[in-house]
Amino acid sequence: MASRTDLLAVKSIKEVAAEFVALEQPILHRVEIRLLAPDDTLERERFRKLIEQHHSPKSDTLVGEQLRDVAEVDGRWIPLLSWSAAANHLKDREQWLDCAANNGKRSIERVVSGGSN
Repeated sequence: MASRTDLLAVKSIKEVAAEFVALEQPILHRVEIRLLAPDDTLERERFRKLIEQHHSPKSDTLVGEQLRDVAEVDGRWIPLLSWSAAANHLKDREQWLDCAANNGKRSIERVVSGGSN
């Protein structure tokens, strides 16, 4: 099979996309996504260090309720995902969602914040 550089030089975008799928499909079948346990200090520290090293802003600080997931291929961490509760008061967001003041609290539970990680 041709290298990725070779593919880009001679093939159409559609052909290149098909080749990428063929190249990467075996890896995608081995991806496992799992939730990091909040009390696993070793994995949380590893997560924090990777965020500080590779992502902007260089912090894994989240507010409110939070989840951290890791995708792995053969035990190697690839993407890191973090989720946190939405802020309670964001006037512009509340107007965008057309939340009335009396039901905003109930609706906020349905909004999540996917951090910049």
